Amino acid sequence: MKVELGNNAPRAAGAVAPAVTYVNVPEEYTYVVEDSAATLGERIRQAVAGGGGITHEPDQEAIISVAAAWAAEGAGQPTWVWSDNPDFVVALAAFFNCPIGRPPDVEMTHYTAAGAPGNLGPDAEALAAIAVANEPSTNGGAPA
Repeated sequence: MKVELGNNAPRAAGAVAPAVTYVNVPEEYTYVVEDSAATLGERIRQAVAGGGGITHEPDQEAIISVAAAWAAEGAGQPTWVWSDNPDFVVALAAFFNCPIGRPPDVEMTHYTAAGAPGNLGPDAEALAAIAVANEPSTNGGAPA
């Protein structure tokens, strides 16, 4: 499962906010929803707040892995959460007590895997220049 968290307080030295924290949860990691995903997230959040810790939650490896990644990457609470698993994201939102979904302008407002805000990745002009530079020579390999 893929998870993204809005991070206004990255822990890494020199990191700039707001940023996106990315977590890849192995598909074999489990999470068991008893009543509802929201109830599960809330129950685990209360266990953590009460000092019980989430290491005492059998069959909840997926939530534990995201919580551990967040503890290493961000301070405080995430500002939002997204996942490619619609049920799991509900549990995470309840656990972190934050809204579900990326901001519509996340690439313009957050540091992402593509880089600084506003960096949408390679543009068409840059890709065209790379393609031209890599075209096979039509003059038998002689310098132009």
